[in-house]
Amino acid sequence: MWYVIQTESKKELRIAEICRAALVKDEEEVFVPLRELEKKFKEGRVIERSIIFNGYVFFETNDVASLYFRLKKIKEMTNILKTGDEFMPLYESEERLLKRLGGPVHCIELSDAYMEGEEVKVFTGPLSSFDGTIKKINRHKSIAVIELELLGQKRELIVGLRLLEKKPEAAITVK
Repeated sequence: MWYVIQTESKKELRIAEICRAALVKDEEEVFVPLRELEKKFKEGRVIERSIIFNGYVFFETNDVASLYFRLKKIKEMTNILKTGDEFMPLYESEERLLKRLGGPVHCIELSDAYMEGEEVKVFTGPLSSFDGTIKKINRHKSIAVIELELLGQKRELIVGLRLLEKKPEAAITVK
């Protein structure tokens, strides 16, 4: 099961590395979900990776009680999210969705899309299998805002989406 560890913003990658080096057992994994965004500069375009959930590190474990005590060895502030006195794992549906979007490297890569009338048609990337809601698109910043449920609450998430001017040949369906 995936648990979310709250930590200081901008220290997520460092905390994940400390956990990997000192706390992770063989059957466990610690990671920080990332996204690819395309940045436009005068010199051209660059794809950068950034943290999706500021202040959070994800931990996959089947022994959350042991994780709780192991985290106490870290000097930096870390708390496992909980409801009342009970540690709260992500719901299975949320974990599946994040796995599908981020893949084995836990990074939501850039997706490519085109417009067909008023409808956005995603043909490559993780959003091509996304069956949720794309709330808005910013063509100039190459981003989409998607809506998903996380820890039982609806959240908006910014992901990379290149909107091409015309329908590419790779997206043409042959009958």
